Amino acid sequence: MDSLFLYRPADGYTYYSNENPVGPNAVATTADFFSWVGASARRVTGDWDGDGVDTAGTFMPGLNTVVLTNTNPSGGATAYIDDGYIWGEYE
Repeated sequence: MDSLFLYRPADGYTYYSNENPVGPNAVATTADFFSWVGASARRVTGDWDGDGVDTAGTFMPGLNTVVLTNTNPSGGATAYIDDGYIWGEYE
């Protein structure tokens, strides 16, 4: 199932929905929210472990690093990193 994710810089939370509404006036309800790494990071989403559920990932440009999680925490909890990759060299 594909999920909708929205990062709000004002509060530092990532919000997600487990439904994909259809139609021009459809509205997705928020399933839950969680905190993630710093505001300068770029958010990405995908099914990183092939279980059919989209979860969060983050690219941190200053470190040339991508970190991924295979769970979507709830209640504003911190998302734990399940995997990470470094590309090239960082300073």
